[in-house]
Amino acid sequence: AIGASPLPHVVCVSPVQSACDAPTQVNVAPVALPYTCRLPPSEESMNNIDPALFEEWMMTGLVTLLIIFMGFIVWDLAKKSKAGRFGSFILFFVLGLGVAAFIIKSVVIGLIESGAL
Repeated sequence: AIGASPLPHVVCVSPVQSACDAPTQVNVAPVALPYTCRLPPSEESMNNIDPALFEEWMMTGLVTLLIIFMGFIVWDLAKKSKAGRFGSFILFFVLGLGVAAFIIKSVVIGLIESGAL
């Protein structure tokens, strides 16, 4: 057809080695076969980041966002309940204890893993 482009180059993955000896050009609709074909990984489309490092960044970042959100919730609760200065202090103190426990846990784990403790 005019203006139609062929499907991109795909790599064949099969439990049978002979079925995947050469890359395959596919120009037909997908059908159920004993193997699957997928696009080859390219360096431009893949981020080569260590999963453990990614988990650490996401844990730190998302927990920080959660703490900020919880701070907003406590502030809104103190405002709507008219808790006053002392009541607001108590609410934020308790939230602060939870945050402090999370930070202390992270520091202690880091010290244990580094061999300092």
